[in-house]
Amino acid sequence: MTVHPVTGTQLTFYYREDCHLCEVMLRALQGLQQSLRFELALIDIDRNPAVARVYNERVPVLCRGKREICRYRLDEARLRMELER
Repeated sequence: MTVHPVTGTQLTFYYREDCHLCEVMLRALQGLQQSLRFELALIDIDRNPAVARVYNERVPVLCRGKREICRYRLDEARLRMELER
């Protein structure tokens, strides 16, 4: 998975390789990244046992800091509201 840096709010995307929902959500986020101006840090949960214990089968998850924005599917309205804060 690749990320194209954009200056703006830092979001974290927790995912797992070969996860269809993760791939769909990442593509949607990348499509919005330029217009909504956010940076996206990717965290593969399987590379960190502590993170894997927290998220396990609950990916993909998009967060801003410790606040969860959405899980499984992108909630664009909620993302926009979060970025307006």
